[in-house]
Amino acid sequence: MSSPKKPCKIPYSKDHYYLSFEGIRLDPNESIDGCGKVAVNVKCFDPIKLIEPDDFAVCFDGQWYPSQHTCVQKKCAPLLDWFSTLVTCTTPKGVEGSCAEPAEPGTKVTFRCAPSRYQLPDGNVQHETVCLKGGRWEKMQHCNIVCGLDLTKNTSVGGNNNSSSKVLNQYFWHAVIFYLKDGEWEQLCVGTVFTSFSVITAHNCFLGDWRDLGPLKVGVGNNSRDYRNYAPSQVYSVEGFSSSWSDPPKIVILLVDRYIAFSDTVGNVCFFRLRNSELDGRNGHIVASTKDDNNFALQSLRWATNGECRSSKELSGNIQADEFCSLSNIHTFSPNDIGAGLVVSSGGLYHFLGLLIASDDRIPVFLNISIGQNAQFMRNTLDSMTRWLIEKKDWFIRRKDDSE
Repeated sequence: MSSPKKPCKIPYSKDHYYLSFEGIRLDPNESIDGCGKVAVNVKCFDPIKLIEPDDFAVCFDGQWYPSQHTCVQKKCAPLLDWFSTLVTCTTPKGVEGSCAEPAEPGTKVTFRCAPSRYQLPDGNVQHETVCLKGGRWEKMQHCNIVCGLDLTKNTSVGGNNNSSSKVLNQYFWHAVIFYLKDGEWEQLCVGTVFTSFSVITAHNCFLGDWRDLGPLKVGVGNNSRDYRNYAPSQVYSVEGFSSSWSDPPKIVILLVDRYIAFSDTVGNVCFFRLRNSELDGRNGHIVASTKDDNNFALQSLRWATNGECRSSKELSGNIQADEFCSLSNIHTFSPNDIGAGLVVSSGGLYHFLGLLIASDDRIPVFLNISIGQNAQFMRNTLDSMTRWLIEKKDWFIRRKDDSE
C-alpha cells in the first residue's frame, strides 16, 4: 500500500494568482491534493502580461510543476517578408532590424510594397503601425496586386527607367511555355500570366494530351524564345493544369510550382473587369514572334466582332459563337504564337480581351474568355486554385534567395 502524497499550498504572488479549472479563485495557502491529478490555472493580474513558462501548475507530493511562474510583457507576433510586402521593425529604443522575432510594445513596423505592381488599399506603397501594450499589432495593411499596371505610363509607382526594362515593361504579362525535347528545353507555345501562381494558354498549344509531352516549364520577364537566355529566377516548373469544359477543350490553365515574383517586367493583366463601354475603339495589343523568329515583340492590331468575322470572305474557316478575329492583316502569326493573349489598354491598365487559338493564313482567331462557359470555367478554376494555395501556408513567404 503506497503512502499518501503530500499536498501543496497555493503560493502568494504579487503579479499572478491561481484558479481552479472551474474558474474559482484559490486563496494563498489553500491546500491542493498532491496526487498529481489535480491542476490549477495560473493567471497574471495585469491583463496585458503573459504567464510563463505555462499557464497551469500540477501538485505532486508537495511540489508544484512547474515550480516557478512569472509574468512577462506580451509581445506582438513576428512578421515575415512576403512577395508583395517587405517589413522592417524599429524598437522603442530606435534600433532598426528584422521583424522575425516577437516584438515588444512600442515597436514600429514599416510595411513597404516590394515590387512596383503592388499597392496598399489606400493607393500608397508604404504604411506604418505599432505594437500595442496588449501584444497585438495596430491596424495592419498588406500590399495587393494592381493588375495590368502599365509602368511606362504610371511613373508615380517607381517603374524602372532602364531602357531594356522599358521594352519588357511593354509586355509584362507574356509567358513562354517550354517542353523537353531530346534533352533540350524548346519553346512549345506561349501564354499569359493569369495570377501570381498560374498561366493561361490555348489547348491547341499541346496538340493532344499535354501529359504526353513530359515536364513543362514557364518563362517570364524575357522576350526570347531561347530557354538558355532565361535566368533561373525567370523560370517556373508546371505542377498541374486545368482544361476547360468544352469538347474539345479550348483553354488550359497551368499551375506553377512556386509564387511568380512580380516586378517591373513581370505581372498579370486584368481579367473580367472591362466593360464594353470602356473599350477605346477596336485597338488591341499582342506579343508575337518577330521576323527572325528568335524573339517576341509587341504588335498592335484592330479586332473585329464575331459577326464581322462570320461575314468576312477573308476568313476561310468556321468561327464559333465565343470567338472573334482580326481582319487587319498587319502581322503573320506562326504556331509559336498560339496561346498569346490579346489585350486592350484602358485607364492606364491592360485588360485581357482574347486568347489566340488559331491563325487562318493572316487572320488570327481569338477565344472570348469573358462570356458563357469560358468565363465560368475561369472563375471556378481560380477559386479552386486559391483554396489549394491556402493550404500551402508558407507559399507567400519571401526567402533570402528571392529577388525583390
